[in-house]
Amino acid sequence: MAVAIPGVHYHVGIATRDLDEAMSAVGTLFGLTWTEVIGGITSPKMSGPDGEVDWVLNRVVHSMGGPMRVELLEGGPGSVWATDELAVLHHLAYWVDDVAATVELLQADGWSLDVTIAGDDGRPSMFAYMIKPGNARVELTEASRRDETLERLGWSQWSAYLR
Repeated sequence: MAVAIPGVHYHVGIATRDLDEAMSAVGTLFGLTWTEVIGGITSPKMSGPDGEVDWVLNRVVHSMGGPMRVELLEGGPGSVWATDELAVLHHLAYWVDDVAATVELLQADGWSLDVTIAGDDGRPSMFAYMIKPGNARVELTEASRRDETLERLGWSQWSAYLR
């Protein structure tokens, strides 16, 4: 039996080879407008099962408003976000109360930790990608950061729905 993710859906992550082209295509398809593009991202130290990862996220943008919430990601070569496609499903994101506990719950159901930002205790904290063959990648994001993030993305009017 599949385990239910104990959280609230946050967004759909789509990886792209060309952020500008994807913004136009996906925006037109779903009637979306976008936040300002964030580039030159210095991400926190992330680690995977084999240790620290050195992935580059070139640029990222989020849809504004809703009800459909989309994140477009343009990754550097060799990164988890790199693709030759214009738009390909990368992950389904969820707000969760406890990232480390949710990682453990999913691992008990056969999921593997892809990458995370580890806390001082070495356990997953704030964020994690989980993978399982035959399933979409899942992003777990710490719910304590929800209000700040929703305000920044122009999604605050849906905050009650996203709880």
